Amino acid sequence: MRLKETRSAGEGLERSCQGTVAGWLVSSRPAGGVELLSAWFAGEAYQKHRHDTYAIGVTDSGVQVFDYRGSVHASTPGQVVVLYPDEIHDGRAGTDDGFGYRILYVEPALLAEAVRALRGRPYPLPFVNEPVSTNATLSQAIEGAFRAPLESLAIDSLIMALAKGLMAGERDGTTPLFSRRVDVPAVERARQFLDAERTRAASSGSCSGPAPTAIC
Repeated sequence: MRLKETRSAGEGLERSCQGTVAGWLVSSRPAGGVELLSAWFAGEAYQKHRHDTYAIGVTDSGVQVFDYRGSVHASTPGQVVVLYPDEIHDGRAGTDDGFGYRILYVEPALLAEAVRALRGRPYPLPFVNEPVSTNATLSQAIEGAFRAPLESLAIDSLIMALAKGLMAGERDGTTPLFSRRVDVPAVERARQFLDAERTRAASSGSCSGPAPTAIC
């Protein structure tokens, strides 16, 4: 099956299934690299496809079920869904009642700039390990985007809020936070010690035990 690849919902992304689908959708015109979409579907909503924007949405009603990165996921009302660019996914209702949701499609370059501003240096695009969550920052950003017109200042504020939410989601996953700094003086002391004791056995273990000599 040939996958559909589009930039946004306005080009038919969400109606990528064949045949008749029970449901409706309303999308905004793209503004400043952001597009909004509201939709409700029953049964299969769309077949496998991918796009080159972030897709960040909230489930409003029913159960939204989708295949993503080798696993099946389900989102219920109030939960946030985050799909990384160019990742294959589909969508369907988890119950006979159908499901409704609101979603933002956001150009990755905008989020990259926001993350750089927040971190003070270039940094990889955020990857949220868990695509379904109760991320309050993202949920509030989505709510705000659908309440007011997407004007220039509103878009800037929205992008910053989304970047913060994605970074928080990344930290909540399996990626640990740790410092990449190297203690150069400590490394140099260890090197000098090993040079001086090259004829003796040395270990990096605990100092409480007997020989061999340990680095403390």
